[in-house]
Amino acid sequence: MADVSLKSGAASLRSTRGVDFLGVGLILITSVQFGAVVVLGKIATRAGGLPIASLLAVRFALAASLLATALLLLRRPLRAASGEGWRLALLGMGGYAVEAAFFFAGLKHGTAAAATLLFFTYPVAVALIALVLGKGLPGWLLGGALVAAVGGAAVVAVAGGGVDIDGAGVLLELGSSLTFAVYLVGAAAVLKRTDSLVGAMWVAAAAAAALAVYAVATRTADAPNGWHQWSPVLGMGAFTAGAFATLFAGLRRLGPVRTAVLAASEPLTAAALAAIFLGERVGLGTVVGGIMILGAAVAASVARAQAPAEPPKEGRRQAGVVGACLRDWRFVLVLTSPLQRAAETCRLAGLGDVAEIRPDLMEWDYGEYEGRTTHEIRTQRPGWTLWFDGVPGGEGAEHVAARADRIVAEARRAGGDVALFSHGHFLRVLAARWIGLPPQEGRSLALETATISVLGFERETPVIVRWNQPCQESWP
Repeated sequence: MADVSLKSGAASLRSTRGVDFLGVGLILITSVQFGAVVVLGKIATRAGGLPIASLLAVRFALAASLLATALLLLRRPLRAASGEGWRLALLGMGGYAVEAAFFFAGLKHGTAAAATLLFFTYPVAVALIALVLGKGLPGWLLGGALVAAVGGAAVVAVAGGGVDIDGAGVLLELGSSLTFAVYLVGAAAVLKRTDSLVGAMWVAAAAAAALAVYAVATRTADAPNGWHQWSPVLGMGAFTAGAFATLFAGLRRLGPVRTAVLAASEPLTAAALAAIFLGERVGLGTVVGGIMILGAAVAASVARAQAPAEPPKEGRRQAGVVGACLRDWRFVLVLTSPLQRAAETCRLAGLGDVAEIRPDLMEWDYGEYEGRTTHEIRTQRPGWTLWFDGVPGGEGAEHVAARADRIVAEARRAGGDVALFSHGHFLRVLAARWIGLPPQEGRSLALETATISVLGFERETPVIVRWNQPCQESWP
């Protein structure tokens, strides 16, 4: 079995990530949809509405049904990737279900403004969890965005009404905030090979099941009766389905910290929609808080500088050369990073139709050092190296190695030759891990653009068969 690694990007801190406008857009769309859920929830919980637990159970059940229908229409499987289904179910039950239960229980102990204010401390909790997990503190730009987002959400919440809550309410709302933070970090860790729509469906279904059990246990189980109850609940279900799908898709592109910052725009979107559809007044506080949140969103979006793009014509030419080199090679599995340059190289090499996306193949997450040269970084951190010192707000070598190990394990299970389309630093770590070396040893494996490297075996020993070879003729 040979493992073929195709490099598609320059091996420097100027990777293909840059400003991920699609990821930013997905999370902002998520916030709008969750804002719509809040507005419809206000309508649904008016006098004569459903009990909270039943309302939420029906909402999530409708969302799961809509997501399942979409998957069937798209002819995609409903099953999660092996080993991820039960984890996604736990996230649904222990994430959204528990978070919602805590949040609405806390509402009974204080005002909605106070509850919202406490809940939107979750971006801070996400950053702290990331720190504990070894991801480092956010850099100054993303850290400033974090402060502005939480502050803006607080201003919007306070502007929406009186802030009053008792001790039990404070504990419940902080519990809700922490639960949602764990959910975001957990989802980013769990959702590796499962399609975003599939992951969203599993979470929604698990949340619905947990809340239904809670409703029955507390004798608050009920179903919508009449159009006045069904209409807002149907809307909540539809917007929840859309929000889950865009949240998961954006989360896997941006990571939990930037997602949390951008998602803090939800109170602003809810206030704007309430003003439009419910006639609620938008005061000066909401405007000021909104400006803070929008500023945070912009800062989080550009926290990683845009990388210089490879000339399109040259990139296409190199990809075509790679395809010519591989035209006689028969692969049992083709995997590609979801980042544009690797995926486009895979397509232009003629393997796009059979390729499967693996987020684990993404380039090293350079965090706040994205787009900066080693010389620039060393003016602030003398002697710094990516391999040993890591980056603030990004990955350390051990985190990249964990991703590489999963790819290596999948390649070895494939039972034949495997093609991998990825990026410079990641492939150097993968090669080191293939032959059993620490990830830091990848620093000795220089890798150029549009070269082919082959990892294989000499008898039972993993070896590097070829490394950093330019494509000049058809082989093997």
